[in-house]
Amino acid sequence: MKRIFLVGAPKAGTTSVADFLARHPDVCPGRDKEPNYFSDVSGRAGSGTRVAPTWRDYESNYSDCLHTQSRLDASTTYLYCDTALDRIAGRWPDARILVVLREPVSRAYSHYLMDRDVLGQEDRDFLWAMDRSYHSRHGFHGSPVNPYIFASTYAPHVEQVLRTFGRDTVRIMLFEDLIADPARGLLELCRFLDLDSSRTTLELPESNTFRSLRFRRLGRLARGCLGPVRNTMPPWLQKMARAVLVRHQGAKPALDAELRAELYHRYFEADVDALGELLDLDLSRWRTLYR
Repeated sequence: MKRIFLVGAPKAGTTSVADFLARHPDVCPGRDKEPNYFSDVSGRAGSGTRVAPTWRDYESNYSDCLHTQSRLDASTTYLYCDTALDRIAGRWPDARILVVLREPVSRAYSHYLMDRDVLGQEDRDFLWAMDRSYHSRHGFHGSPVNPYIFASTYAPHVEQVLRTFGRDTVRIMLFEDLIADPARGLLELCRFLDLDSSRTTLELPESNTFRSLRFRRLGRLARGCLGPVRNTMPPWLQKMARAVLVRHQGAKPALDAELRAELYHRYFEADVDALGELLDLDLSRWRTLYR
């Protein structure tokens, strides 16, 4: 049984990639695609993700996967947790590791909109959230960090992934490449994972479209009450709760170009340069957005 880990980054197209892989008959995503078993977390990891607290819970997540070639764990907390990477490598040193990265301000803004409009955890504007939003409730692994900046700072985390697993078993993908030419990107992904591409459709599913809470106060109350037991709820009940509390709204609000450039230069430019050097990758498509 092969193991595939889609370790990040959140709000960078990972749900679409996970949904694509889950459609393949040789891949089983388990009942919960983000069990977060290997992360240094308890209860919650980041915003809205859940944890399998024991090895028995983790394995039972894949109890329906006895006849598939590969198991998929799409926990996006793993990218930011060195001990999670070490634990995975200790069990499955030949696991295939997938990392999807997105232009950092766009990723941070999408993360902020989720926290504000879906989770009801932000009520300030984006600039304030970037400059001063240090909340342990949003932090990774319980750390009081700014989640929007932290999760868009890629170079040190990608370096740790490569150091732990080696370049031959790690696939780095750019969100922008997948959007521009999904068929090519998904074909290359299938080849990397030794999956027969003829057994699936090389189309990127549209996942996590822009949504917002219908009633913000009710949504916050429901999340507080249902959060601890959400993982035990049957899928049909989870789907019904989402339909009641969340509405789809099409295109997300645009981000001011000057603010985007300011945030890029203030928080991410040096990291993008380091990432490009680490991967020997041309990231000019990210840089040219701000010149």
